Amino acid sequence: MKQKLEFDLTTKIISALVIAIPFVMLIAQYYVVNNNNVILTLTSFFLFITYLVAWLLHPTSYEITNEKLLIHRPISAIKINLASIKNIERTEPGYSMRLFGSGGLFGYYGLFTSNKLGRHHRYTGNNKNLVLLTTDKKKYLLSIHDELFFQELSKATKS
Repeated sequence: MKQKLEFDLTTKIISALVIAIPFVMLIAQYYVVNNNNVILTLTSFFLFITYLVAWLLHPTSYEITNEKLLIHRPISAIKINLASIKNIERTEPGYSMRLFGSGGLFGYYGLFTSNKLGRHHRYTGNNKNLVLLTTDKKKYLLSIHDELFFQELSKATKS
């Protein structure tokens, strides 16, 4: 069973604005300023590479297989053994802070910490319908909006 991620308006706005910045910089450099500024070109290039890496790592969907929960991304999938999942619960993270990852550019993903959940790995497209998976070694925060998917995941981890 598979569930595609839903992205909230904040994520869509942040992603659109942040992607536009290097293009606006380049257009301004060549057509308005008429100055071949190497620093501006290099800055735009590094921003483009950063955005590309962020896009390659963002979560796109979740899938339950016979033995694993897959968190699909454009570059690879994160695989969580269903047998290693100890607890599944709907939750709210409380006040959270990004330690390493994205807080809105193409979703919310990476390593986060919060006053309620502690340190956890987050792979969400929005801040609604959040589900905490506790495994042997890590905690994962997902945004599961499909109730049938949530029930299938709960059933698969109890088997």
